[in-house]
Amino acid sequence: MTLFPTLYRRLTAHSVMAVGRAQLQQIDQAIEECEIFLSLATKRQDKAIGHMVLAKVCGSALLAQKHLQKSYELNPNGDEIQQQLDSIQTFIQQNAAMINQSKEEENPLKLQFLQVMGAGMMLMVENKDEDAYQILKNCAEVYANAAVAKNHLIDIPIPPSKRSQAIDFLERQGCIAKTGIDEYAITNLGLFLFYYALGTLHYDNQNYQQAAECYAQAYIMDGTEHPLLQHQARCYIELKEWDKAINQLELLLFEEPNNLNAYPPLAEAYGKAYEATQNEKYRIKGRESLYRLRTACQRVLAEDPDNETATSILEKLSELKDEVETAPPTTPTAPTESDTSEEQLQNEKEEQRLREQERKEKERQEIEQRRIREVHRKQGLCVKCGAKLSLFDKMRGKTRCKQHR
Repeated sequence: MTLFPTLYRRLTAHSVMAVGRAQLQQIDQAIEECEIFLSLATKRQDKAIGHMVLAKVCGSALLAQKHLQKSYELNPNGDEIQQQLDSIQTFIQQNAAMINQSKEEENPLKLQFLQVMGAGMMLMVENKDEDAYQILKNCAEVYANAAVAKNHLIDIPIPPSKRSQAIDFLERQGCIAKTGIDEYAITNLGLFLFYYALGTLHYDNQNYQQAAECYAQAYIMDGTEHPLLQHQARCYIELKEWDKAINQLELLLFEEPNNLNAYPPLAEAYGKAYEATQNEKYRIKGRESLYRLRTACQRVLAEDPDNETATSILEKLSELKDEVETAPPTTPTAPTESDTSEEQLQNEKEEQRLREQERKEKERQEIEQRRIREVHRKQGLCVKCGAKLSLFDKMRGKTRCKQHR
């Protein structure tokens, strides 16, 4: 069995799972399966099917209408879509009073959620992670499922009188977007940042299972953020769930074979799995992962000869295998003409010695600077000056503080 099935098989599996979950009244999980289906689908017809299935399982007439309208836009020739759209519009017209009342009751709660979420993320920017952690945990109790939050937090009325610093912050960061006159919806980016931030805070507080779940939710919102798989794997390593960690890292390396940061934890997972089980396959796979890492470093250096990370890793691998080879640099040959005086020879030798000393010192400084930058990067500090980066900056991939950007 292959680890990565074809796209068609994955789409089929998620659509079947969505319908099955709905039949079992597992609505949240059914919505999640549909969102994954839509994130994978590339053809208009497949996307139309995804929205039609989502309309069936979402549990809301207004939301079903939106998804059917989207499905019809993608496939206007679908007779079944048109029939379902007509049916749901008739239902909404006949039950308008009840639906509007329900909407009016839900809107204040949705707005409150956005206010609290925005306040928590603002605290992260201020490096008040402990306070942010408590607030964001409360938010996750309301929406533990990113797909459900995406489908519920839409068309929220936020008139000027209801705006706050938290709402303004979310809008500036692209976490919410305008969908109508004074109406807003949460964005994929907003949910991605929320679950990513909470996952990181869970990890820092050694709540590894919750961290892994949050990273999984963030990945549903943005499947291009492959480092999330590495974060999940770190959680599974801490939980001693070696096979889960290995699967996540192998998936990441399938997507990004030159991701040098994924190989060390993979080797670690194989090594710890071997220690725990004494299964020889883990030991062999662990050695193979180091070989793959060396090959990846060579590929990276072929494209970018100045890549510091690849150079540093190759040095460590050489030390690990006791294969360090240090060929002395070639130096200019001293003049040998018969008329060269002893004093000239001595002066030239001294100049060579000073040049060599300067070269070695410069090389030592460059190595030390690379080492310091790498330490700062791993610790989430500015690689230039070592200043602490806010969690929000780290989530955005920033490696330098505001002063050195």
